[in-house]
Amino acid sequence: MTPFVPLTMFGWLVVGPLLFWVLRARWAVIAAYALAWMFLPMAEYDWSGLPRFNKTAAASYAALLGVMLFDHRTLLSYKPRLIDLPMLAWCLVPFASVLANGPLSPPGAPDVQLWAQTPLRVYDAFSTTWEQTLAWGVPYLLGRLYFTTRESHRDACVVLFIAGLLYAPLCVYEMRMSPQLHNMFYGEHPHDFMQSIRFGGYRPTVFMEHGLMVAFWMTTATLAGWQLWASGWLRRVRGVSILWALIPLTLTAIGCRSFGAWLQLLLGLALLWVVRRTRAPVLILALAFVPPTYITARTVLEWNGGHAYELVSIVSEERAQSLAFRLVNEDRLVDHALERPVFGWAGWKRNRVYDEQGRDISVTDGQWVLALGMYGIAGLVALLGWLLIPASLALMRLQRERTRLAESACTTAAALIAIMFALDAIPNAMLNPVFVIIIGGLATFGTTRHARQMPAMPGPTQPRPGAEARP
Repeated sequence: MTPFVPLTMFGWLVVGPLLFWVLRARWAVIAAYALAWMFLPMAEYDWSGLPRFNKTAAASYAALLGVMLFDHRTLLSYKPRLIDLPMLAWCLVPFASVLANGPLSPPGAPDVQLWAQTPLRVYDAFSTTWEQTLAWGVPYLLGRLYFTTRESHRDACVVLFIAGLLYAPLCVYEMRMSPQLHNMFYGEHPHDFMQSIRFGGYRPTVFMEHGLMVAFWMTTATLAGWQLWASGWLRRVRGVSILWALIPLTLTAIGCRSFGAWLQLLLGLALLWVVRRTRAPVLILALAFVPPTYITARTVLEWNGGHAYELVSIVSEERAQSLAFRLVNEDRLVDHALERPVFGWAGWKRNRVYDEQGRDISVTDGQWVLALGMYGIAGLVALLGWLLIPASLALMRLQRERTRLAESACTTAAALIAIMFALDAIPNAMLNPVFVIIIGGLATFGTTRHARQMPAMPGPTQPRPGAEARP
């Protein structure tokens, strides 16, 4: 670990709030999270008696401090709504899960793990609840406050687009030289290096947890960029077409070598095109049914995923083997999770599966499996609720207000990205607070009956005053 690790981690508690001094509060909130997520190290400080401190905590502390110092009135204006119940339950379920568990070790591992010999305490309940709230609840709250309108959703798309452009050169470097930037600056590689080798090349990791996270990040940046261009919101910057940046960004997203991200990019672009032609944003809602349908099939109907394996094997035998490995581990973890179905096994590796010698034989990839194992059905329902309900309500509002569809293009993209984040939670357990901010904003937008009064915004056929007309 290099000196850059504590310098950047703790320095962000100063730099993050300063963003509120130089930027509008809305831009500062999302910039504090996006920049932290893109450039802070994958490091963690675990002090005895204190909650863990990592890049997620650094971003949330910095954003909260900035809001309290420079825009506390907005924070005090927050009013709870019924839509917030799933997120509230998600933040509090660790407390119930810890209290529901005692000093129990997983079957076959009674004396192997130190954590299994130590009773869970009330402190553990408060600590895990605080960490859950910092990671998910705080960005959701800030999204509820700052990203509530069509104009704010446009700003979110612009930030995603710019963030993708900032990351693209770093991704290209690692595609050529292998994932080395995190090791060069922070002294260690954040994940198993062998997982960076895919399709005859390197999958970039940069400063994120995994190459899959980078691939999804670049995919959403590409979707946001194409929607800004296609809708007419942003076609030129200082007279230069953004296609000169958008096309290389798209190629970089493809070069991240993630089969799942390729499918999401293709599907996302197709859906945005269909919505523009049909003026029916509600069509995106079909994607929202995929996560609960899949989870129900895997748990209640005991579907083994054989058809999915056969389909993927047509494209790539390597990806099919990876899918089969995931499915086998899901079966193990689901069976173990349902031994404590209501509040799960809490944490501290109690949700894992061990053999007779006490060796961990499970791999947790999907966020839904992790939620079911740690927090039971209560946690899984809460997770699906806050992931899917805000975007679904926003899409239904957009369907009712189709006369304003031209100025709602970025809201449509934001809802699509939010649902794709939920889709990504099926195979991957990778938090990204920027998307949680967007979901929080959609929660407010989707439950607001009437649009807020604001200046008319240009649509795809109405250029801004002084801007060049669309070609």
